[in-house]
Amino acid sequence: MSFSYVLTTSIGQVRFNIADTNPADFIFTDAEISHCLGKAGGNVNIATGYVLLALASDRSKVAHIKVIGKYKEDLGQIAQEIRSQAEIFFDIEKVPRETTGGGVVI
Repeated sequence: MSFSYVLTTSIGQVRFNIADTNPADFIFTDAEISHCLGKAGGNVNIATGYVLLALASDRSKVAHIKVIGKYKEDLGQIAQEIRSQAEIFFDIEKVPRETTGGGVVI
């Protein structure tokens, strides 16, 4: 299981987008991210959406509410929030953008 994190690569950019940057505790292998990049035709934003959907599916497998003392964690809600993040990356590719003065205008 390989891990790389170089921001000038597509794999590194997807890792940055999903905050999967710790080599000691990574979520996805390079091969899994490469698979999503292939499905996305090399588009980093769409690949990020695919990776996030895979993560949401994984979290949904154990979707239940954990309660420990006053702490409560709803894994089903976490999965839904991850799906919402995926939609943001898919939407980036649907919304026309123009650049002006070095910034991005949406």
